[in-house]
Amino acid sequence: MAEERHTDIAEVPTDENAELAASEFTYGASGETPKEGDIVLLPPIGRVTQSRPVYVALLERRNDGWLAIPFARLPLPATDAEFATGRKEYPLRVLAPWNSGVLTDGILARAWKTGRLRPAEISSLRAFKKGGPSTLEPGPPLVHPLDPRHDYLDEERELWVECAEGPAQTDYSSLPMDYPEAAEDPDNGDAF
Repeated sequence: MAEERHTDIAEVPTDENAELAASEFTYGASGETPKEGDIVLLPPIGRVTQSRPVYVALLERRNDGWLAIPFARLPLPATDAEFATGRKEYPLRVLAPWNSGVLTDGILARAWKTGRLRPAEISSLRAFKKGGPSTLEPGPPLVHPLDPRHDYLDEERELWVECAEGPAQTDYSSLPMDYPEAAEDPDNGDAF
């Protein structure tokens, strides 16, 4: 059964008994313990994460993992629920709190820590989570139902489908088992 998917950062339930201290696992090779504000590169677990680098910021420890805010793939905020960070690094220019979700410890154990959020970014995301204004620069509002940015939003949501399902499994059963050898004619099996 897939994990519960939250589409808005404000919808993620807060467990008052959740331990906000450091978790019991570490990032892959670095051996560092995940902390609030860490920026991590996700492992290639599916179509989205295999087609491009996907960076997320860890905002809060939950019972079922970490509340993660992805960085958008576009260099400018696409909607008023995405925010420009002012960073120069292309993949870290825009945070997308509308597309937040929970990352399990298993996925994060295979992720790579690449940096940290600035204190102002953390406080801005917390304010947005509580329904307040963000101090980061938002994009334009999404108004028209035929706006092509709706397609972009749908594509970005696929990240959490992958994270809920875990690593993609390749089905090799449909592949042919008899391959011609390099020195054989593939049509009749004769050597060249």
